[in-house]
Amino acid sequence: MIGRFKSNLGPHRESIRRIGHRHEEFLASLALMFWSTEGLCVSDEVTRTSELYKEIILRELHNYYREELHLQDYATRLGEVLMFLQTYEQRAGDMDKHLELLRLLNVFSEDT
Repeated sequence: MIGRFKSNLGPHRESIRRIGHRHEEFLASLALMFWSTEGLCVSDEVTRTSELYKEIILRELHNYYREELHLQDYATRLGEVLMFLQTYEQRAGDMDKHLELLRLLNVFSEDT
């Protein structure tokens, strides 16, 4: 299992290194992952709250690029950060499938 966990992100480690998230970008990525409700069965209120917080996070990231880093054309950088989110979601989906397979093989119980 340890090998599987390590290899799940293995092919993407180079792209993660290449992006070289700044601390603020990494925190924004984590917050966007947390507030991502697409594909989940949640109430309309949670969906609205999620959209509001994602909008706030992206606005703060915009301000960070403009005011802190003095970048006028940061679309490429923002695109790389957002692509990281997609990569993470794909890897998380793969991990869910692997864990479900292990559960079906009785490697661990359903309540684990």
